[in-house]
Amino acid sequence: MLENIDSRPNKRFKPIKWSELHQLPKREYLIKHLLDRSGTSVIYGESNCGKTFIALDLALHIVKAKPWHNHKVYSSAVVYVATEGGLGLQERLEAFRLHNNCNEDGEFYLITASIDLCSSPKDAKELVQEIRSIPNVGLIVIDTLSRAMAGGNENSPDDMGRFIRICDYIKQETRSHILIIHHAGKDPSRGARGHSALRAAVDSEFEVTKIDNGFISLEVKKQRDTRTGDIYYFDLLPIKIGKDEDGIDIHSCVLSCAQEPPAQKKRLSKQKKRAVEAIREAMIDHGRMVAPKKAMAPIRCITLSEAREALIRCNISAADQPDDIRRSIARVLKELCDAGITATYNEFIWFPDNPDE
Repeated sequence: MLENIDSRPNKRFKPIKWSELHQLPKREYLIKHLLDRSGTSVIYGESNCGKTFIALDLALHIVKAKPWHNHKVYSSAVVYVATEGGLGLQERLEAFRLHNNCNEDGEFYLITASIDLCSSPKDAKELVQEIRSIPNVGLIVIDTLSRAMAGGNENSPDDMGRFIRICDYIKQETRSHILIIHHAGKDPSRGARGHSALRAAVDSEFEVTKIDNGFISLEVKKQRDTRTGDIYYFDLLPIKIGKDEDGIDIHSCVLSCAQEPPAQKKRLSKQKKRAVEAIREAMIDHGRMVAPKKAMAPIRCITLSEAREALIRCNISAADQPDDIRRSIARVLKELCDAGITATYNEFIWFPDNPDE
């Protein structure tokens, strides 16, 4: 069965001794400790959370060799494959240029065409041919996975496997990092949408989350060789980039590095809003300055009994039975306290953020 196999040695499988491993090529970074030049990564998140802004920000920092969140950046050309036509990318590029006071000389290339990286290698071979004509390409952005699969089933191990193999082919033929923009699933806590083969195949995985007040976060969910868990914050800033043919201002947005934004209070349900109003009214009628805890400065309080009576008067519970009403009121009081809206100790309740009320 094996007699017809060519017995000549294959240099690809030559064993390398431990003491000689230092002769292997060293790791090349695009962004140090974040993106390897020879890697594959995925950025995912819910719709309109800022995935493209993040990917474009990473790409343009690489083009300009501009430090990214204190990470050293190594310059290379970038090819951005906008499978949905790239509408709006020109405006975002101009916003980046104005905000960072730079010119357009960087080696950033945009491809605005649909592409099939699932059913056939034909488009991949044509893409590789085009990219090879550009010197020093280090990053290829695929925006988005769903469009690049050209009707393939994201949940199918076969279709996802073909997509991964074709991306590997592009990466190997161009010696470039492949950055894939993808969507989160119906349950964002379970990660990117589609078959788990994608997560297993990539070297890095990043989750983008939109936070209130224009903040965006990028969390490192997977790194094959370095640490995970780092979170980077950005402020999404509106910026005027010019006027259209009718003289109307054109605006876009740009990312600016930010510190961790302040914790956002959860929005209250109608029931909890009514509960807060009832407790505030009781505070006006019955509140007194008390130090609920030892060594604590006096603050306006009422007793928990007075708070419960106020909630009964405002019909905070839709229940009929006394035991059910008591349980409902206890649950509301606990939820307000857990949310940090009220605080309790022993027999007293108060509003920690509003000591004079």
